[in-house]
Amino acid sequence: MHVVGIRDSLLEDHPGVAAKVVAAFEEAKARALPHLVDLDALSVTLPWLVAEAEETKTLMGDDFWPYGLEKNLATLTAQARWSFEQGISDRIYRPEELFHPSVL
Repeated sequence: MHVVGIRDSLLEDHPGVAAKVVAAFEEAKARALPHLVDLDALSVTLPWLVAEAEETKTLMGDDFWPYGLEKNLATLTAQARWSFEQGISDRIYRPEELFHPSVL
């Protein structure tokens, strides 16, 4: 759905920052997802939130917002091809080229 960018200069000065950002997003996701099906007190005013969350899980599996290269390889490969075909990039990048080595 989204990609987080980190400046090369920041990664050079703080090589571990990419892995820390990934870990923070993973933790936030792990904390947030249970609230989608918590009937005690809905966190948003959408009365059918739980039903939609359950239907989404049925359709897309428990990890419907997958993080990481491996789980998104097909999508990233297609996006890299489309970016080239539309003139956004000068070549078709391999998905692993789009990520800092520390998070592969």
